[in-house]
Amino acid sequence: VDPAIHSILDISRQEGDNIDYDISLSFITTGNYTWSISSDLECISGDPLDISVLSDVDGKPGAKITGKPDWSAGGSGSETYTIDIDVSDGEHGHTSTSFVLTVNNKDPTFSLAHDTLTINENIDISNWVSLIIETSGSNISDYEWDISSNPTLPCSSGYELSINNMGKITGTPYWSAGGTDSIDYTITVSIDDQFDGESNVSFVLTVDIVDP
Repeated sequence: VDPAIHSILDISRQEGDNIDYDISLSFITTGNYTWSISSDLECISGDPLDISVLSDVDGKPGAKITGKPDWSAGGSGSETYTIDIDVSDGEHGHTSTSFVLTVNNKDPTFSLAHDTLTINENIDISNWVSLIIETSGSNISDYEWDISSNPTLPCSSGYELSINNMGKITGTPYWSAGGTDSIDYTITVSIDDQFDGESNVSFVLTVDIVDP
């Protein structure tokens, strides 16, 4: 007589999140069960796809499924994976089933020290970022950063608008950047975790003219 696994619902998780899913038997045989799990899902090093015995899930023997999908597992949007489960009772009774895990891509997010900034011409911008949601790394330097301006911010040679790998934004507006009074520039900062996780934040930089 084979044991039976209770119907397993399909689930979804974000990249980097623990699957943490309990399943149970719907028909009990000997009570001495061995569980196994398999899938082509790639997981973060140190948090592999695994299944462990639970003595009581809603009053019946069961198991806990764990593992953290890798930062590439969600692709550019989401990817689906078939998770195969097998259980044997040690007395030649066994059964198997499967469910679908959808892994959603997770975007890193960040904030800026200044949402708006007003400076004079020939003064360094001096703004910086702080991580809010981490994905592939816990340090600002683990990510690729980019910066742009609309309209294009004219800067002094050698002091162009830039962001370094520690998230510091610098740049020295040229003497023409303030126009005849002042000009607003939308500065957009972008983050990329190199696993299709991306986001951007903008701030308004007002550059005031400096009269001789």
